[in-house]
Amino acid sequence: MPKIVNHDDRRRELIEACWTVLSDQGVEGLSLRKVATAAKCATGRITHYFANREELLLAAIEASLDDIDQRTNEILKQNIPALEKMLLIVDEVLPLDALRLREGRVWMAFWNFASTDPRLAKENDIRHHQWYKSLYPILAEINDNLDVKVEAKIFVGLMNGLVVQTSVHPTPANRKMARATLQAHLKSLIER
Repeated sequence: MPKIVNHDDRRRELIEACWTVLSDQGVEGLSLRKVATAAKCATGRITHYFANREELLLAAIEASLDDIDQRTNEILKQNIPALEKMLLIVDEVLPLDALRLREGRVWMAFWNFASTDPRLAKENDIRHHQWYKSLYPILAEINDNLDVKVEAKIFVGLMNGLVVQTSVHPTPANRKMARATLQAHLKSLIER
């Protein structure tokens, strides 16, 4: 009797192995062989699902960003005060643990590719605009005198910069500083 394989699960295993290699070795260190080693499989399994390194990398980046979007959207749906939602988003996105550090590094790999690929650059813009729009009602709830379009861009820009800083050098001090900076910024919005 043939073994039944869940192809979605198999693709996800390969994507997660790609995340591990990206996080540990960066884009420069990414190869199908290294991903196969991380996934404990042969490279043939990878090429069965992904035509080449670039296709695997794009799938890994997209899956990582989708995971982040899913978690932050769940926070946005919660029936809690707006400031509390924003503080939860800070904790969800900043690389404060191994999972989010890996995601931060995958995010950086995406930006690296997007800087030279117009299709990815457009995808980056689309995702950022979606993020801005999702923040407008929460920011308005924090303080209805805010220019929410400007404040959403400031928040996302600050978040992006601190994700990069703490992903590049994930010391406890940098993590604490990033979290405190974003918390202070959000709390300052109440008084504007």
